[in-house]
Amino acid sequence: DKGDSVSAIIIRYKMDSNADHTQEIKLSSSSVTQYQLKGLEPDMTYSVVLYAENRMGISQPSQEKKLRTLQEIKGTEGFQADGNMLLIAILGSAGMTCL
Repeated sequence: DKGDSVSAIIIRYKMDSNADHTQEIKLSSSSVTQYQLKGLEPDMTYSVVLYAENRMGISQPSQEKKLRTLQEIKGTEGFQADGNMLLIAILGSAGMTCL
């Protein structure tokens, strides 16, 4: 039944040190298999929860994952390699997990 197929993936994340400020990203294409969160602080721990959505509503949350960005690397000429774009959510067909 098409009503049961996933129409969107919702990613909710927050920096552990700022538990009151949760951000949400809604990916309207269910064919997305990965997504890179940008603008994260280097060397910080984030909590990430995933949801699936269809015409019946929003799923129960996935198991919360604690993920840490890399430390900022200074002095790399011509290449900014700080930890603010290193968190990737992988959305598998059999289930949803975060790496």
